[in-house]
Amino acid sequence: MLHFKKISLILTLLATSVVASKVTLNFAHMGDLHGHLIPRDHVTAGDERVRQGGLAYLYTAIEDIRKEDSETILLNTGDTVQGGAEVLYTRGEAIINILNHFGIDYGALGNWDHLYGEARTAEIFFNKNKLANWTSLISNAYDKKTGKTLSKPYEIFTRKGIKIGIIGFTSERPAMAVGPSGFDEVTFTNGDKEFATHVKVLRPQVDLLVVISELGLAKNIKLAEDIGSVDFIFSSDMHEITTKEVILENGTVVVEEGQDDTRLGHMKVFMKDTKRVGHSFKMRTIDVNIKPNAKIQALIDKERSSIQTLKHTNILVSLAKKHCVETSEKL
Repeated sequence: MLHFKKISLILTLLATSVVASKVTLNFAHMGDLHGHLIPRDHVTAGDERVRQGGLAYLYTAIEDIRKEDSETILLNTGDTVQGGAEVLYTRGEAIINILNHFGIDYGALGNWDHLYGEARTAEIFFNKNKLANWTSLISNAYDKKTGKTLSKPYEIFTRKGIKIGIIGFTSERPAMAVGPSGFDEVTFTNGDKEFATHVKVLRPQVDLLVVISELGLAKNIKLAEDIGSVDFIFSSDMHEITTKEVILENGTVVVEEGQDDTRLGHMKVFMKDTKRVGHSFKMRTIDVNIKPNAKIQALIDKERSSIQTLKHTNILVSLAKKHCVETSEKL
């Protein structure tokens, strides 16, 4: 009897080991939110107008993924604090106050996130007491005086026993996009050197290597083809929509999630014995058919009500003209 119990215990342990070696990681990816808090009309093929976007609706979609996996990794790439009237008036703070309730893990800045000057960018994303409560990664933007990157270029973390490396890139053209003023102390590169360097350093240390990047879909594909060794690239910049993931010959998978809260990407990564063995990708359209999250909607209402007193003034219009920003939102 004792011998039989030992055999049963060994078989149980072996079975547990086999099960434990299979892990599914979930990534949720949103990009180029452009400061939009509420749904807006979007014109589709055939000139049909549909209302899409809205942070309260987007959050519901994120929570749907978290119901399946509470350890989902939430990524935010591209332009966040420019575009909507509320963020323009508050210099980005309106949307940050809301996104701080999303549970974002990592972010990569877009060119328009530098709109308000580097001092304000640091206040929002980099300083010790920064407004954004997530980790921003930038490997290709430097302080001219110190030669150091504006934030940490990469990070290694563990999720479900899998060691993950994540590298961040901002756009190489903030000065071109928002104007040269305010960039006297900062310089940006095209990311080529940093991509190769950090991939070489991180690949031997991690089980899964991820890039979050505002370098654009075409550029990110080219870097992945030339350098290789990257598992996934979550891209932003030109608002492209990859309804189906781009799979390169070397195995790198690249996706981009459009703009203005209208898409959410869900990447499942299947691991066995700490090795990537597969993936699946779905993109969800965010529209008013989704039930908005009440908590997030209340935060949006609070932010918007704080500037209602401006509804009969030309302050927002003047600011929009100053920064060459268009907004179609009605306060």
